[in-house]
Amino acid sequence: GVKNITIGLAWACVGSLLPLVTYNPDIPIVLYNFYFIFITYFTLSTIGDIYDIKNDTLNRVKTIPVVYGKQKTKYILLFLNLNLILAMLVFGIILNKFVPYLIIIVLYKLWYVNYFCGEKQPQSDIMEIFAVSDFVYSMAILYIVS
Repeated sequence: GVKNITIGLAWACVGSLLPLVTYNPDIPIVLYNFYFIFITYFTLSTIGDIYDIKNDTLNRVKTIPVVYGKQKTKYILLFLNLNLILAMLVFGIILNKFVPYLIIIVLYKLWYVNYFCGEKQPQSDIMEIFAVSDFVYSMAILYIVS
């Protein structure tokens, strides 16, 4: 769990706080970007741990999937990603700006969690392709709306 939080925080700091050095965006945009990036990388990191459940269990590494199991981990990730919609609505009201493209990203993330936490484990090559495309797609949309 600590590793997943650390990865999420590290990427969120770089992706949302670093732009403050170059320009002065609205604080609500920075906060939403921080939350969005944190949830994205927390999710990617946790899904990666699902693939290592057997090794982590043998080595007594307490990851989220090892402690809570695959199904509860899936529900945790779905809950966190669904909260992005709520956050999007709150920040949309605060900024008086609603971006429908972000709903598409969140729906994609929900599908992604459901797919990679499903019963049948996809090949790791497919997971890497989706992880990279998730990052590129998400960052492109966040750049456009910021």
